[in-house]
Amino acid sequence: MRPRHELTPRDLAIWRRLRLTGIVLLAFGLLAGGLVYLRTPPMEDTDIVGYDVINGVSYPVHRSDDRNYTRQLQQFGGRANVYAYEITHWIETRFEGRRLAYTLAILGGAAFIACFYASDLFDLPPFDADHGGRA
Repeated sequence: MRPRHELTPRDLAIWRRLRLTGIVLLAFGLLAGGLVYLRTPPMEDTDIVGYDVINGVSYPVHRSDDRNYTRQLQQFGGRANVYAYEITHWIETRFEGRRLAYTLAILGGAAFIACFYASDLFDLPPFDADHGGRA
C-alpha cells in the first residue's frame, strides 16, 4: 500500500466510481425487485402430484415429497441424482414469481457490498475536518 499522501487523482476517481456504481446497483436491484413483487401474483404450486386427506383437511403432495418419485430418481441415477434434482429445483424456483423479486433485491445488495468493499481497497487520505474535506 502507498502512503496516504501519495494518492493519485486517478485512484480517487476510481474510488468515487466504485461507490457510485454500488449505490446505482443497489437502487436498481431494489427497484426491480419491488416492481417484480408488485406486478406478479402469488405463485401456484406446479409440481403437485396428489393430495393427502387427513381428518378432512387436504394437503398437497409435491413431487419432491413423493416417495415413489424419489425412489425412481435414486434407482436411475443413485443418491447423487436425487441431490442434483433437489439443487436444480431449488435454483429454478429462485427465478420464478415473487421469489425473483427477493433474488433481485439480494443480488443488488450483494453488488452494493462488493463495490463498497472494492472501493475500500484504495488507500485514501484521512478526513480533514478543519478544511471540510479530504486532506
